[in-house]
Amino acid sequence: MEQAVIIIMLTALVIGVLILSVSLINLKLQINRVTGRLKAILKGETKELVTISLGDKNLECLTEAINDIVIKYSDNMIDIKRQEERLKENISCLSHDLRTPLTSIRGYLQLLESSSEEKSAEYIKVLHKKAVRLGRLIEDYYQISLLDNQNFFFEYEVINISDLLTEILLENYSLFAEKELVPEIDIPQKMICIYADRTACVRIIQNLIFNTLDETSGDMHIQLAEADDKVCLTVKNPVNNFALSELDRIFERFYMKDKARRNGHSGQGLYVVKKLLTEMKCDEPQVSVRDNCFSISVKWKMV
Repeated sequence: MEQAVIIIMLTALVIGVLILSVSLINLKLQINRVTGRLKAILKGETKELVTISLGDKNLECLTEAINDIVIKYSDNMIDIKRQEERLKENISCLSHDLRTPLTSIRGYLQLLESSSEEKSAEYIKVLHKKAVRLGRLIEDYYQISLLDNQNFFFEYEVINISDLLTEILLENYSLFAEKELVPEIDIPQKMICIYADRTACVRIIQNLIFNTLDETSGDMHIQLAEADDKVCLTVKNPVNNFALSELDRIFERFYMKDKARRNGHSGQGLYVVKKLLTEMKCDEPQVSVRDNCFSISVKWKMV
């Protein structure tokens, strides 16, 4: 009887050892599989997550933690690649955009060296225009760089938008004169205040004016009006052959960039307008085309 008990115990022990050995082998295989999958993920050979077939709670928790890290790693890599592509695009576009006015400026400077007094005055006038456009180009890219990298810090204050708009229009009077434009201006003769960042508001208004001056085929109309608890700035100008399909994409960055570059600016002014309004939690700008008249409106909440 004692011998039979010993045999049973030994048999159970052997079976236990075999089961443990099999479990350890399976565990080792699972670990090797997880290691191989992680190496493949890091090399970019696969995007599949780590899986296990054992019902071990601790190993399942470890696998979940590894998969969380893998997902974050993949998201970070996608974000890094996106930023690299954006940087390449910015460098390419900046290089192209700056080269055009700089080449033109160099050309006029060469002409200026051997020109008559009458021609010199004409060339200096052109050079001034090119320098102004070059400044706008640099400012556009600088502004976008700050916004995209979240380095633009908003300082909110109460602003009399009526006075600010009048001030900006007076500052840009020379631009209207160069275009031989006399804009129709409708600004209420009273204080209308908003709570916003002054620098951002100046940039928004300037970009709307610059865009209109570059695109108008005639005059322009600038209106500031109250609408319920908001104040609405609307800029209108006649246009020729404006495709309605462009309205949905007009605020996209780099959209119609080739046309914009032929006009001597970056084509990103309206992108900056929308970006600034979004950051200040304002309504999205509204655009429309009716009877060959382009209209763009932005709104701020009054205080």
